[in-house]
Amino acid sequence: MRIVSVHGVTAPVLLGLLLVCGCDQDLYPQAERTTDAEIIRIALPEMLGVAERPAVEFDHQAHTKALEQEGCSTCHPENSKRQLLPRLNIKNEPSNSAEWMLSHHELCVGCHDERRRAGKSTGPDDCGRCHVKREAAWLDVDRTMRFDYSLHYRHARASEDKCETCHHIYDEKQKKLVYKKGTEDACSACHRPLGKQDETSLGDAVHIACINCHMQGQDRSKTGPTLCTGCHDARERAKIAKVKEVPRLDRGQPKVMWIATKGATDGAVAFNHLLHEARVDSCSSCHHESIGKCDLCHTQLPQPKGGGITLNQAYHTPGSTLSCVGCHKEHSERDMCAGCHHMLPRPPGKSACDYCHSGPRVDEVDRKSSPAALLAPRELPELPAVSANFPEKLEIKVLADKYRPARFPHEKIVAALDRAVRGNKLAERFHKGTETLCAGCHHNSPPGDPLPACRSCHADENYPQKDLPGLNAAYHRQCIGCHQAIGHEAQGCTNCHEESRE
Repeated sequence: MRIVSVHGVTAPVLLGLLLVCGCDQDLYPQAERTTDAEIIRIALPEMLGVAERPAVEFDHQAHTKALEQEGCSTCHPENSKRQLLPRLNIKNEPSNSAEWMLSHHELCVGCHDERRRAGKSTGPDDCGRCHVKREAAWLDVDRTMRFDYSLHYRHARASEDKCETCHHIYDEKQKKLVYKKGTEDACSACHRPLGKQDETSLGDAVHIACINCHMQGQDRSKTGPTLCTGCHDARERAKIAKVKEVPRLDRGQPKVMWIATKGATDGAVAFNHLLHEARVDSCSSCHHESIGKCDLCHTQLPQPKGGGITLNQAYHTPGSTLSCVGCHKEHSERDMCAGCHHMLPRPPGKSACDYCHSGPRVDEVDRKSSPAALLAPRELPELPAVSANFPEKLEIKVLADKYRPARFPHEKIVAALDRAVRGNKLAERFHKGTETLCAGCHHNSPPGDPLPACRSCHADENYPQKDLPGLNAAYHRQCIGCHQAIGHEAQGCTNCHEESRE
């Protein structure tokens, strides 16, 4: 796994914390290098200047093992509740590079010297063995801990469903953390990536809560991990057994609902919340910062709270998997769906609006019935019988001078696409009938019967002013492109064409 660098404003923390500080990467060659999750980069914070030497790549796991008898408090302080804190055991916050260097050397090199005098195994005390110049650069990658439904359920069961073990809110009147049922939310709802003076950062809050809880158990085999790799290494996380059937997390959310924004001109959207819950790993797959309605952060005009993303963009941006359109687009380009959708125009298109915005006017939503009727399974018509307009097979003779005509199993391919649609709830919802299947190949033709031949648009030569390839190129881009997208093995010439015998 690659190591991560994120710029911070405080001393780098250990225990797998990702909010570590960066240094001037331009000083060193830029190339790809990977390492394990327990390696933490200790570097001079950018706000204090440019480091004279390369950052230290600190092996947290090796130090934890070496200091097993002494304990974590060798490097980390404790708070008034005897909880271990992720920050380093440094008395004062350094205000310049000299103080920062001295404080870290006193802690690290001082410990090495003390252990050496005691005759214990220890680390280096010379600069070059810690500050090693690497030929390849440190790269940023995602090492985020994935807390999915299964893992959440395991924790809830271990705490005997006492949600207050992890969840709390700050009571302004009492000036303390309290638990209030029905307000359970993601940690990121209150704790930001970089905490302010009176706030605990997300990384600190998570590590204080999780690691201290895991360390309390006498039998470590029955508690969670305390080392970096246990949470931040995908290989180690994969070893955690998945709960097959997880009870639904109940925050009072409806099974089906209307999505309706005040002032919107389109119809309300009928949304099956229950179905979507079952299709993702956790609530944060959609509610990416806090568990609440989208318009709590995203409004019709860009606001800082929503990161400058309007509500319309939050729902419709095709390049984001957090948006409805973006997530649907990603799913439509997988497996069999990719055969057609990799060539079709990218969403959202005006013609597709009615697929979702099929409910009543926004100001009439409260007076209408439940959206369940609009969310009922769609009855798709059966494929038509084979006819002149829907042939069973076709012969494509565009390369007849070099190969025998390609035999195109038209009905067989359409039937395969039809089965794929009927076996996928998302596809079933958005495919009205056979004309949507036809659009995958007859991509610029209006729905109808009969459909025009490919040659009616594609001439023998490429059209020089726009993306309109010649007939030969069009066939190959369509057919081979589909096979490549779905992983079909027939991608060579003789898979479709027999060589001419002449």
